[in-house]
Amino acid sequence: MPHRNVVAWTAMIFGYAQRGRSENAWELLAGMRRAGVMGNDFTAASVLSSCSDDAVGLSRGKVLHAYVVVAGLVSYFAVGNALLTMYSKCGSLESSCQVFDEMPGRDVVSWSAIIAAYGQHDDHEKALSMFRQMLLEGIVPNMHTLASTLASSGGLGNLWSVLQLHDLCIKIGLYCHVTVSNALMAAYSKCGQLSISGEIFESIESKDVVSWTSIIAAHAQDGDGHEALRLYAVMRKMGIKPNDHTFISTLDACTTINDLNLGKQQQADIVKTGFDIDVSVCNTLITFYAKCGCIEDARKVFESMRFRNLSSWNSIIVGHAQHGHGQEGLRLFDALLQIGLTPDFITFIGVLSSCTHAGFVEEGLGYFKSMSQDYGILPRMDHYGCVVDLLSRAGRLNEAKAFIDRMPFEPDPIIWSTFLAACRVHKNIELGREAAENLLQLEPNSIPTHVLLANMYAAGNRWKEVADVRKMMKDKGLRKKLGCSWVTVKNTTYSFTVGETNHAHMKELFAMWNKLAPVLRDAGYVPDTEAELHDIEESEKERILGHHSEKLAIMFALLNTPPGTSILITKNLRICSDCHSASKYISKVTSREIVMRDTTRFHHFKDGICSCQDYW
Repeated sequence: MPHRNVVAWTAMIFGYAQRGRSENAWELLAGMRRAGVMGNDFTAASVLSSCSDDAVGLSRGKVLHAYVVVAGLVSYFAVGNALLTMYSKCGSLESSCQVFDEMPGRDVVSWSAIIAAYGQHDDHEKALSMFRQMLLEGIVPNMHTLASTLASSGGLGNLWSVLQLHDLCIKIGLYCHVTVSNALMAAYSKCGQLSISGEIFESIESKDVVSWTSIIAAHAQDGDGHEALRLYAVMRKMGIKPNDHTFISTLDACTTINDLNLGKQQQADIVKTGFDIDVSVCNTLITFYAKCGCIEDARKVFESMRFRNLSSWNSIIVGHAQHGHGQEGLRLFDALLQIGLTPDFITFIGVLSSCTHAGFVEEGLGYFKSMSQDYGILPRMDHYGCVVDLLSRAGRLNEAKAFIDRMPFEPDPIIWSTFLAACRVHKNIELGREAAENLLQLEPNSIPTHVLLANMYAAGNRWKEVADVRKMMKDKGLRKKLGCSWVTVKNTTYSFTVGETNHAHMKELFAMWNKLAPVLRDAGYVPDTEAELHDIEESEKERILGHHSEKLAIMFALLNTPPGTSILITKNLRICSDCHSASKYISKVTSREIVMRDTTRFHHFKDGICSCQDYW
């Protein structure tokens, strides 16, 4: 073009902004300024929308904010709304609120933006409050307002609020709009009403990718990963292209069912469709591989990313912590600081967990203090829980109890459960009883609490107290949760329960264990009969130990997978000390790596050694 006016420049800037190419948008803006062409309100709004959700984007947004004030453009609705959205996207909710408060006039887009901003920052109560205020001022919501408000109602699990909004959608004639229907579907599913979500999904005549993604996500969140992936397959057959949120949901589904092969198939689809450069999708891939026991694959995804945000670093740090790689988690934290990123509360959960699983007590206490002193992050319940775990695992139970007593808020059940479990391991019955009493006040019918208390008494050979606790459970109608382990072989998942005798493969599994047990003994394995918490003969304890679900799952994998391949086991409870010891020796005599994921962490058994270094 021999001559370019503001419309031409703005059209190109808008095009780049729409495609997320912020660098190109900013280069064009600079070129426009050099050419002496003054931008208008639409130009400013377009460039603001291109700002990335990081420190660079926030810095550029602030520069533009100063420019629009000087140029007299800040009073335009489009500019004000773009500023509000930019600050929210870049994590500055306070600045978003300030822009909103200073706006000379607010149309429905402004209200929608501030409601969405509160929702994106998990302040759902405030989002609903702003929606009510908007209605009081006579502003009629549009489909985007309703979608954001429904998202916050779902985030709170507030079914009554969702029902009221559903009625409002019908009254103002927006119920049939696909954006609103999708939001309703997601909100109902978050409130545990999956059947209603399904009815809404079926009623949508023109289902778009968001519709399919919403129902896929609903099933994944409900724990039905297989149905989520079936729906994804149907969606693809219908020719609908997935988006980033679709892949995030399907990866969550694969994580739910702990299926590594299906997850790898999803990664192949991600690469084919070009979403392997999407940061959020890659972050979810990191989490998927870490939770499925493949921390090396998680690390490969992390290393391959062209651009990483704070969530990327958080995902890999937390992943290494879960696998007991404390030193690597802390090294990554140092690398994060060196490139100029500012850690958030999630980062410190990963850091504190790294210290916990590696036994770095003093380092962990130092990081806890650093949160508020150096970064202005007020510790949350999760962080206090990490410190309690840190001290308790190290056997510093009196310090852990004193730390609990100094907490600025009442400890939740997780903190007391963590402390009680440590009291059981370290056989401190008095502190354990106190922890159990506090737990039972919060959760009188908690089965794990009764079981932990009984196990603690059993470990101290206090069988009368064990009987009392078991009678208490019987009187309350509570039944102990049986230990169960899962292993996937040839795309089929098999489950094994402690003590079961009617499993189709039980005879061959017992035969395999009876054949392997003497070999393990010759290698140095000694059954830890203290792990069997019943007042019975030692020989009977040894026999029962051989029927633990972890061992049955390992035996099945040894019989049905090729020699030399690794074995991944998932357990619904914490691995017992005897199964931990046996797994080390099994990995040694069979030359197999065994990865076990229990409720606490991952254990990697290889060549007779566990990655936790027996600190768990």
